[in-house]
Amino acid sequence: MPASVPVRRRHDAAGHIAPILCCRCNGMIKDDPNKLGENTVTTLRTLAHDLSNAIENVLQASYLLGQAKLDDQNAKWLALIDTAAGDAARINRQIRDILKSRS
Repeated sequence: MPASVPVRRRHDAAGHIAPILCCRCNGMIKDDPNKLGENTVTTLRTLAHDLSNAIENVLQASYLLGQAKLDDQNAKWLALIDTAAGDAARINRQIRDILKSRS
């Protein structure tokens, strides 16, 4: 978040303090509150792309580890990593789809 953007704090449903952007600077287009501003979308797409690259590294490493002979305990850890990385990839695709629909 740029230093020049005013920030205020709010409590989320769980009672945690969460930063939110000032209502006049929150990256939304005033004419259409469901459409994100171009700079916001560009930044989020860049982050989603970088996250995809990191997830791909985990998935590739998981695949390569799966080729090794692992004992039962390590095979369980590998399955956990593989499942979590697959879930993260799915969530990231959903984020990218949302960004596409809002730009």
